[in-house]
Amino acid sequence: MSAAYLLSAANTPFGRFPKLSAMDLMATAANGAIAAAGVDRREIDGVLCGYATTFPHLMLGTLLSEKLGLDPHYAHGVQMGGATGAAMLMLAADAAADPGIHLVDIATPFEQLAASDRAAFDRLSIDGIHLTPAGYAAWLEVLRPVLDAVVGPSEPARPAEQGLRAGERMLLDLGADDGAVGLPTGVDEAGHHWNDWWSTAPGGDVLAGEHRGSLVTAEGRATGVAMTVTGGFRASTVAEAGPVAPDPAALGDLAVHSATRDAWIATADDRPGGDDDLPGGFLLEGLDPDLRYGLRAVGASPGAPRSTAELVVHGASGGTAQLRTGGQGAGRETAAIGDLVPDARGRLWVDVRVVQGAAVSLNAVELVAAEPVQP
Repeated sequence: MSAAYLLSAANTPFGRFPKLSAMDLMATAANGAIAAAGVDRREIDGVLCGYATTFPHLMLGTLLSEKLGLDPHYAHGVQMGGATGAAMLMLAADAAADPGIHLVDIATPFEQLAASDRAAFDRLSIDGIHLTPAGYAAWLEVLRPVLDAVVGPSEPARPAEQGLRAGERMLLDLGADDGAVGLPTGVDEAGHHWNDWWSTAPGGDVLAGEHRGSLVTAEGRATGVAMTVTGGFRASTVAEAGPVAPDPAALGDLAVHSATRDAWIATADDRPGGDDDLPGGFLLEGLDPDLRYGLRAVGASPGAPRSTAELVVHGASGGTAQLRTGGQGAGRETAAIGDLVPDARGRLWVDVRVVQGAAVSLNAVELVAAEPVQP
């Protein structure tokens, strides 16, 4: 590791300054330190700043950089109470001296596209901030080459020893499961075992990062398969409740009232001006990448306005399907996607997107493992 040096320091005078904001005071101290260090502002590539209780802001480092006339590749606000100053010094030393820290310039390609083709740039986000799938793809084009050069491809993971075997299936009950709007299914009347999510109050958030491991098969065998929420949902309310008497002829083994009664709600539509606050997505991992899988889902809120969802599954081989989830006819059909193959690490991603209406629901999911396609 190379050495890092503290070149200068500065502070504001003590006293009352009613005409100066917290940002003004921060800039005064920073300008003094820059002058004392004798460095050209164009050489400053990173900015770390503390916090001000009178001026809380999510991107305080960026705002300070703009006020100082700096264009750093790295700007970071630090909030650790009395340890903030020491933490900032430690971060600065690591960033300056550690060859294992690599800079990825995400902003410049987006800025160049905005200058050359504004219409194409606008299609990368719904509101100038939150990216669409096309925006994330453009972001990944910049990030992936750096990751590949620095860390290389990941080693393929071995399938879970107790993973889902060919011919087995899993049933997932999504929703509030609070005893009011929805009930946990556990084992249904046909003797099938369900994987219930953690209890959530009606209208409560299902946050990205929530996780459930050791999912069981429909026969009740514990597996190494796990599920993680990758894009948040909201638990359904009474007004969004699904059918209490689902039709087995239409839904098959998903026609269990405790599973169809409650749901997860998503709002992502990937349209400019749309609402992506509930992006709706989850990850299934611990699958055998040598097997094929089929996914079937029901989304049903008959009392809600008419809506249609699109399910998009990603892996080594993916697929899409649409599903009516709101209005007349909701709950009388399933979305089915077959021939799904996990990536080399045994993962399938499922994203839920609104193609009609303002919100869509996802009540229950079935995952079936099948024999691999013979070459």
